[in-house]
Amino acid sequence: MPYSVKLYKKIRGRKTTQYQNQIFVRKGTITTTANRYDLELMNYDRKNLNKPYQTHIFLRGFRDIALSPNKITSKVWLTIENLGFRPLAICQMKLNTKLSNKDVLHFKSTKLKSLEGARQNSDLITNPVVANPNTIVGLAIEFVTEKRVTGLNQDIFNTEKDKLKEVNGEILLTTNNKIYFDVIQSNSLND
Repeated sequence: MPYSVKLYKKIRGRKTTQYQNQIFVRKGTITTTANRYDLELMNYDRKNLNKPYQTHIFLRGFRDIALSPNKITSKVWLTIENLGFRPLAICQMKLNTKLSNKDVLHFKSTKLKSLEGARQNSDLITNPVVANPNTIVGLAIEFVTEKRVTGLNQDIFNTEKDKLKEVNGEILLTTNNKIYFDVIQSNSLND
């Protein structure tokens, strides 16, 4: 937001010039008054750089995988970086993973837990997890596949779980907003 100086006095020798409602900008090594282009650029930046919901999601790994005849259940460790100016109150997440045979597995969260301040082996909870603006939150999430999974796809997922290339999904907030994301892979649970 530009800040305007109500009354600016410029003194050169004995001559004083007064300006009203001036907005100053820095251009290189000089300070000058803002022109129309500068004001339009400030307005454009404000609208497009400060988004209400903007995140980076880091996948830290699939753990505790349980294979049943028709589905896969797994705990997933994620790190969410909230870059937006609104808090994220996450009530549900979905993940999609593409396997080497081009099949896509769709996972839906059943339980969420923030790892911030939680005991190491405490149970997963289902309350909304809140990520305040400009914060990083570690999450443990239990996911289960939404559709029937063949035994072949279960085996492929179990062997490729640490090197999945295409993982994306959506976050459902308590405000019914959806945030779509592509996951950034991390090397280990300690990242």
